[in-house]
Amino acid sequence: TTPKKAKLSLNPVAPLEHINFYRRASLVKMAEKAGLEEVHIPLRYQYQYATNWGNPKQMVKNLLRPIYRNILQRQNYVFLRKKPLTAGARNPARRSETELVPMHV
Repeated sequence: TTPKKAKLSLNPVAPLEHINFYRRASLVKMAEKAGLEEVHIPLRYQYQYATNWGNPKQMVKNLLRPIYRNILQRQNYVFLRKKPLTAGARNPARRSETELVPMHV
């Protein structure tokens, strides 16, 4: 192991910084394998809740940022949630009465 504060130490690297080493498509694919799905926030809501419209430079940023993030998909700006269970699927954590194993004391 590398000692702390050594030149080759990974201490300065935080877990969220590791995300930046992946492409967006790779993140979404890994999320799907983990049982997650991408959530798309409508542009209308992104503009509705944008803040800091004070100066012209910030106004342009507020107008272009949702397009850059969502339509062009140029950043690792991804919202994820658990995939909902499909109609035919069952929750493995939940057992029916016929699947319950009786306990003998």
